[in-house]
Amino acid sequence: ALTQMDEVTQQNSALVEENAATAKTLEHQAKAMDERVAFFKLDESAANDPGRQQPGKKGFRHVA
Repeated sequence: ALTQMDEVTQQNSALVEENAATAKTLEHQAKAMDERVAFFKLDESAANDPGRQQPGKKGFRHVA
């Protein structure tokens, strides 16, 4: 019984290490994605400009 508990504990420990490494990788990927998406963000003044036409508003037409 003790041997089985030791094996399960070691498996759990390995899974915790694997999950920690995966979390670190995801954190790096999220930061990289955030930097790439920031390229497309508008500054606040442009986003709130009432004179700026939005897609789908008058003056635009869809072409098939």
